[in-house]
Amino acid sequence: RFAGLDSAQQVTVLKLNRIDRDHAKRKNLVVPDSIAEELTYAPLPAEVRELRDIPKFIAVSRRVQAFGAYEYGKLVRWGPTSTGKLATPTDSGLFFTNWKSKRAISTDDPSWILDWYVNFIAAKGVAFHQYDLPGRPASHGCVRLLEVDARWMFGWADQWVPGRGQVVKTYGTPVLVMGDYDYHAAAPWTRLAEDREADRMKMEEIQAAV
Repeated sequence: RFAGLDSAQQVTVLKLNRIDRDHAKRKNLVVPDSIAEELTYAPLPAEVRELRDIPKFIAVSRRVQAFGAYEYGKLVRWGPTSTGKLATPTDSGLFFTNWKSKRAISTDDPSWILDWYVNFIAAKGVAFHQYDLPGRPASHGCVRLLEVDARWMFGWADQWVPGRGQVVKTYGTPVLVMGDYDYHAAAPWTRLAEDREADRMKMEEIQAAV
């Protein structure tokens, strides 16, 4: 069924399964009976009133392995993530996007090429970027994205304006990393066939974090 879908529908299915195209070849996939618009399947709330005065805001849920991009409190895009594995989890908390590069080289391993790189923890080199999405948290602390989402994030997120020394003249787009992934349980999205709400964040969850 996946092979019979058009390209946009295939991307939607990849997002639902938190996986990239290469890894999809080796996995059983959850595929809806009929495929609606991408935002229909967003695991994050469509609107958050606490964000209505903020031009741009990125929420990252480690629990459901997804990001949501908001403009004045309304969700404009979502996508799957692969955050830090158990040994190297992605830090939680409030951060801001700072510098961007179409291509960066990992400081952990120079053989890792990180395309569409948007840094949000400068001291640790933690960023959004395109890389493998195997359907689970697998990174060394960064937030991996599908290429289509990484390209979009690169164009949408704001860079900082640094001042002298440690001073930041203007911050970039706020990034809130929240929730805890259960590394010892089945991933929430693998249960969507039985429970369509299995990977959804409750409004109270994001409101409390904000």
